[in-house]
Amino acid sequence: MRRISHAVGIQWEYRHRKNPSRAVPPGTKHAEDSSGELTSRRDGRTICGRVCMGSAGRNFGIKFYTDCGMEKEIRWVGSAYNDLLAFPAEARQQAGFQLGKVQAGLEPEDWKPFDDIGTGTREIRLRDAGGAFRVMYVAKFEEAVYVLHCFQKKTQATNLKDKRIAEARYRAIANARKGKS
Repeated sequence: MRRISHAVGIQWEYRHRKNPSRAVPPGTKHAEDSSGELTSRRDGRTICGRVCMGSAGRNFGIKFYTDCGMEKEIRWVGSAYNDLLAFPAEARQQAGFQLGKVQAGLEPEDWKPFDDIGTGTREIRLRDAGGAFRVMYVAKFEEAVYVLHCFQKKTQATNLKDKRIAEARYRAIANARKGKS
């Protein structure tokens, strides 16, 4: 296991997935990417992913990471998946990347809370040449990230129709979780 200082001062310990005793030799300019785990020395949180380490472990970057084995499933509610597929390619790609971050327990880059739909509802804000797009989701439940609604935004305020769709789908999830149909 190797100790690494993160740029923001959090101490991490690095453990290579296949060879836990593997260390980066001092003076190495760029170590090859390796798959491994980083464990926070402050709170014990472990993240897995592809780690790129530099000289003597001083510089490193995490190319992709997630809580080990803790990635949540995405559950699409109603027509949300088909609505997302109707987005332009660039917006679909952005949405997929941001939802991947949510699955891993991280926050998307551009979001805002939308608690008037239901507690814990968030809206991912996407922009591309085709306009502004939104993905409403709820990630507060342990079993999954629920994608409530995906739509293109055409005005400054969120359309009442889109809010009502998201509210109805949120209620459906809440009722299903309580054992009601």
